[in-house]
Amino acid sequence: MYAGQIIEKAKVSDLTHNPKHPYTMACWRHLGSRCRERPDLQKKYPRVSPQPGQPARAAALPPRCSHAIAGLCEVKEPPEFIIEPDHVAACWLYQ
Repeated sequence: MYAGQIIEKAKVSDLTHNPKHPYTMACWRHLGSRCRERPDLQKKYPRVSPQPGQPARAAALPPRCSHAIAGLCEVKEPPEFIIEPDHVAACWLYQ
């Protein structure tokens, strides 16, 4: 998800090992293998408190993607494009 919008849908293994949306790729680069590890179900993890205030409206956010297409990405929200069976991404790169 990005700004409350689903940007990529696929099997978990495809999302973690073969992401297609630039934002998903950036998230995995940033988080590295930490997110791919299985959680220890016996361990007590600290609760995360929600941030105060209202989330930003997706339409008000400028594209932060290094692959953004000028004149398109900041103007029109992309539909879901089918990349392969059971894998879709809302990104103009796949039009």
